[in-house]
Amino acid sequence: MNAKKMIRLCDTALQKLDDLESLLAYIPAEREADRFVYESIAAARELRHIARLETAHAVTVEQASHIQRILSKTGFFLNLVPNTAKKELDGGQDSR
Repeated sequence: MNAKKMIRLCDTALQKLDDLESLLAYIPAEREADRFVYESIAAARELRHIARLETAHAVTVEQASHIQRILSKTGFFLNLVPNTAKKELDGGQDSR
């Protein structure tokens, strides 16, 4: 994966994590979504920083896998949130 794509994925992950953070009250505590969110925000920021330093080179397979896991698990947690809660967060607009 090239560094520019990694930066875009990190930005996408950070936006989704921000959305998920606002909806944590709707996810059962035993799922530990809050822990995942805060650890993943730090990880995505670090991966984005690394990718910016690596713009002349490709990022590693491990780094690419890490951001893909963050995106996947964020999607899983967002699917646990009721659509009505997502609509309220978006100000009555359709959920993402």
